[in-house]
Amino acid sequence: MNNIYGEPGNIPRVAKVIMAVSHPIRYKMICLIGAGDISLMSLTKAVNSSHSNTSQHLILLKNAGLVVIRRIDNRVYCHIADPRILYILSTINNMFAKK
Repeated sequence: MNNIYGEPGNIPRVAKVIMAVSHPIRYKMICLIGAGDISLMSLTKAVNSSHSNTSQHLILLKNAGLVVIRRIDNRVYCHIADPRILYILSTINNMFAKK
């Protein structure tokens, strides 16, 4: 059998990333952030959620290493930590595209 998971030590990290993007709101957030840096306020409006709920989802994405959060004055901005996640999500999305 082909070793598709690489190093055994990577399994928990990969599982954490997959879990982080498995929620519809977080998946949408990653896609929005991937389109370019976005403020927390704009992200909250775009996912049609409360500030608190959006912040909680954002922290989970940050803890999974998917986004970087930075504060400028009193605003919070986020961007993708590693653009390769966008390629992975695009590939998965294409699997389900109507043909």
